[in-house]
Amino acid sequence: MKLEYVASGTSFMQLAKLKEYPEAAALVNNMFTDIFGNQPGHTFSILYNAWAESSYGEKLSVLKSSIHNLHADSGGLQMVTLAHKMLKGTNMNDLREEVYQNQSKSADIGMCFDEIPVITTGTSDRNDTSNRYFDRENRHKYAQQTADNVARQIEVFKENSSSCKPFMICQGGDLGTYLEWIDTILKTVPKEDHYRIGGVAMGGAALGTGPLEDIQKAFFASQVPVRDENGKLHLHVLGVGSINRMIPYLIFLQNGLYGDVHLSYDSTTHSRGVETGMYYIRGSIKNGEHAPGPGRTMNFTRARTAESVVVGEPGEACPDLQYEILMNDINRVYPLGMTKERFHECLNVPTVPYMEKYGELSTWYAARTALCCVSIKNFMDELEELINDKDKLVDLVNEKYPGISGQQLFDVKDIDSFNAWMNRWGNIFKEKKKSKSISHVKPAERISLPFQETA
Repeated sequence: MKLEYVASGTSFMQLAKLKEYPEAAALVNNMFTDIFGNQPGHTFSILYNAWAESSYGEKLSVLKSSIHNLHADSGGLQMVTLAHKMLKGTNMNDLREEVYQNQSKSADIGMCFDEIPVITTGTSDRNDTSNRYFDRENRHKYAQQTADNVARQIEVFKENSSSCKPFMICQGGDLGTYLEWIDTILKTVPKEDHYRIGGVAMGGAALGTGPLEDIQKAFFASQVPVRDENGKLHLHVLGVGSINRMIPYLIFLQNGLYGDVHLSYDSTTHSRGVETGMYYIRGSIKNGEHAPGPGRTMNFTRARTAESVVVGEPGEACPDLQYEILMNDINRVYPLGMTKERFHECLNVPTVPYMEKYGELSTWYAARTALCCVSIKNFMDELEELINDKDKLVDLVNEKYPGISGQQLFDVKDIDSFNAWMNRWGNIFKEKKKSKSISHVKPAERISLPFQETA
């Protein structure tokens, strides 16, 4: 069994520019192979947005020799949230067609357009569930629209003789409505085309975003009747870059609930770290020294220099102890062969002044890509360790979940045992504020607005 880490937010790593710099592209390909090629429990993939980053598919093709899959998001969420910026009269069907064509040309996996069965009653950001409710009454309409989207997506892929496979994103407020959604898709897509479906992702827009909802989604996924010709489930977890949010999937991987499964998950957390000053490290920093231990996010300073500022000129921000710790950890996996000062410069100076000063970008890409890659590898290593060491996973579960709820989750093997677990622990999670559920009740006398999710 291998997990698949799917790095999204590749714009932060500026990977799409590599096609302009063949030497740097070769270096990054070799780095991906060296760092991830022999990862025992993981493969490494990349995701781009086929609408908002439509040129990226072709540009990222220079990296296909060193990655497992190239995933393409549909951009559906961005189309909704940015609808107010679109030209009046923009045809959404035309935009979808453009995305399908893009996915069929460049991607191995293409996320579908899922229609969100949620109504908002006020301003709502990504993690706010208070102003939303599950539109249960009209759920069949949303499911059918999504099914039609998947069917058309497959038609385009067939027309273009593309090997790209769509992932169906499923929405629901409970197990029954998730399974209804999936059934609608499978009834709409011709049976002879079912094998073309790459897998399933359990969306949480109508369920919620807390730890309890993560557990529910993880279990619901085990009941999905979408398997490949060999009986394997390909399950994708959307937007998860923290160990805590992966806990229920690790439990169900370890206890065998999923059976034969390929689990992929996408995250922007580590690929954007080069810009946000975040790095995932195994252990902690004590008295300026790195001490072994569980993984954590380490924050490091960013110079935030002007375009014209380079090392050695006025306004320089010097590397501090954090950069030494970063370099030591990176060199452990991928020796950079550069000074701390050059490393600091690469992380804090944009491409244009760097290129003007040195006439090359290979070193610049080496430093920035290595930081992201080793951060990702550290995360992979921790997940694999938790899967393979039940005692460590149990310790983590006991720390994050109320009472012995996590330990009892290992005993969940079917619907009956899960329902028994929910009856025992569901309300306790809610009392401990470890639930952020979406209401299933339409608020009285409130104005309903189409679902919009703002960053």
